Amino acid sequence: MSETLADLGEAELLLRLAGFAPVGQLDDDTACLKTDPRPLLVNTDVFVDGIHFSDSTTSSIDVGWRAVAANLSDLAASGADHVDGITVALVAPGTTPWSWVNGLYEGISAALERHGGVLLGGDCSAGSQRLI
Repeated sequence: MSETLADLGEAELLLRLAGFAPVGQLDDDTACLKTDPRPLLVNTDVFVDGIHFSDSTTSSIDVGWRAVAANLSDLAASGADHVDGITVALVAPGTTPWSWVNGLYEGISAALERHGGVLLGGDCSAGSQRLI
């Protein structure tokens, strides 16, 4: 039987997700950005299970990659020429397998490694439907 989010609990989930971000970056629900003279562009593009992806058509790795690509595309369209990183909000039922979440963050990490930026933070919550 595979581990689920309900099996892990919030503390263990956050501990595991911290492995995808720079040390200390996932200590709370905020992202720390260094200030500089560049304009700050912020984007949020949500992916909803059953609308933007489904297990029958999209692997969790691909969901992670697509979520990053959609947000980076929006930033580029707004004139961004450098991305410090992204934040990720994850809503998922407790029955969601850890392996699905791990794959999601592997896809996020792969897209960031390819296009630049790091995982800056985010938030996790239980819900009846997966939202990223």
